[in-house]
Amino acid sequence: MNDFYLVSPDFLHVFDIPLLYGDKNEAVQRKEQILISESFARQLFGEIDNEILNAQEIRIEGRRCTGTYFISAEASSWA
Repeated sequence: MNDFYLVSPDFLHVFDIPLLYGDKNEAVQRKEQILISESFARQLFGEIDNEILNAQEIRIEGRRCTGTYFISAEASSWA
């Protein structure tokens, strides 16, 4: 994963990014939550099903960020 950004909880209130799954009021409120693009969701899971996305864990190992995160929203392919 090359592009991973930390954002403030009001990120989705500042930028108008349409969500296909998730609630913009709850999507990035806790630091273990992540928002992924539709195209990345398809790379990870193939056919997208909101039941599959709900609370999916992703393990990230990297220099800036290491830990287990949970998908809380999926955005229309904006990235």
